[in-house]
Amino acid sequence: MEDETIAWWQEPEEEKPLWTDDTFAAEYNQAMKAFFSHLVKLNINIYIVERIFAFPIDLLSGGNPNKRIFFRQVIDNFLDQSVLLITKLVYDQGSGQKPSYTLKTLNNKANRLVADERREYLRQQFDAVDFKQKTANLLEKAGNIRNHRIAHFTPDTILGSFDQTTQPERLLFSEIKSLRDALNAYYKAFTFGADCHMLPRSYKDNDSDIAWLLDSAAKNSFVLNMPEQDPKKWERERQRCTKDEIDQLNHYRREFGLEEI
Repeated sequence: MEDETIAWWQEPEEEKPLWTDDTFAAEYNQAMKAFFSHLVKLNINIYIVERIFAFPIDLLSGGNPNKRIFFRQVIDNFLDQSVLLITKLVYDQGSGQKPSYTLKTLNNKANRLVADERREYLRQQFDAVDFKQKTANLLEKAGNIRNHRIAHFTPDTILGSFDQTTQPERLLFSEIKSLRDALNAYYKAFTFGADCHMLPRSYKDNDSDIAWLLDSAAKNSFVLNMPEQDPKKWERERQRCTKDEIDQLNHYRREFGLEEI
C-alpha cells in the first residue's frame, strides 16, 4: 500500500554537481534516504510520547493503575527505541569487522568530496549547527544507556540496583527532544537547503492516529460519562476534582457534544 502520509524531503535543484566523485554522489543519495527514514521514526516516536504525556490518563481512568499499563509500555519502548536510533545515527563507533556508518561518517566524506564552489557553504552550515559542541554530553549519556541497559545488561546494571549508592544514568525526555532537534538540524545541514519534513502530514495537521486513539480512550472513559451514567457517584467524585481536572473533563465533554459540568 502506498504510504501517502509519510514524511518527505525534497532535494534542491542544482545546476552544478555537488560532489567531485560520482560514486560518492550515489552513496550520498542512498545514505541521505536511509538516515531520513530513521529520523522520521525518531520524530514520530517523540511526537507520540509527547501526546501520551499530555493525556490525563489518571483522571480519565479514575486512578486505576491497570488502565496505565499500555501507555506506560508505549512510552518506555518508544523512548528506548529513540535512544537506539539516536546512537545509531551519530554515536556508534563500530569495529574493524563491523564498521558503523553514521551521519558523522557521511560528514567526513562530504567535507573531502564536496565541489569547491559548495565547500564554503557546507562548512558554514555545519558551523551554524555546531552539532558536536551542543550534543557531546547528552550523546555520552545516551551511549551509556544504550550499552549498559537497552542493548546489553552489564553486571552493574543488574547487581548495582541492589546498591543504594549506585545512581543509574538517566536521560530526561527534554534531553531526548534536544538531541532530536540537534539531529534534525544536523541532517538539514547536509541537504544544501532542501525542504525536510520529519513528520507525516496528518501529524503536522493535528489529525494523527495517536490523537484519534487518545480521543477514543477519553470518549469511552467512565469518569467522563459518569454525570450521565451514575449521577449519584458523580456528586461524590466531583468534590474530589480540582479546578484543572474539571477543566480537562469539560474540554473532552465539549469535544464529544456533552454538557459541561
